[in-house]
Amino acid sequence: MTFDGRDRFWIGLVYRRDPLLDWLRGRSAFWKKLVLRLPLIEALAAPEKQGFAIGLDLEGNVVANLQDPTGRVAAVTHVVEHDGWLYLGSLSMPAVARLPAP
Repeated sequence: MTFDGRDRFWIGLVYRRDPLLDWLRGRSAFWKKLVLRLPLIEALAAPEKQGFAIGLDLEGNVVANLQDPTGRVAAVTHVVEHDGWLYLGSLSMPAVARLPAP
């Protein structure tokens, strides 16, 4: 999480939430073990390649929701705002991405 020095926090999100994992969260150990033993569970749980970053105001409200469904910018780990630009670091990109700050 980074702060722009004025009024916004930026958070890079490596992966989107997984509905299967959300469903499992409130289940018993029996269901968790059963699902994890299913064939191809690794393929089902493989994360999408999608870029995702959010901006929060000082009260924690989401004021920017940036998503790249193409996967060109994916697995975002870091977002820094500087001089009207956002710089995004990633686990999977060989370089830093840059885009205009909203």
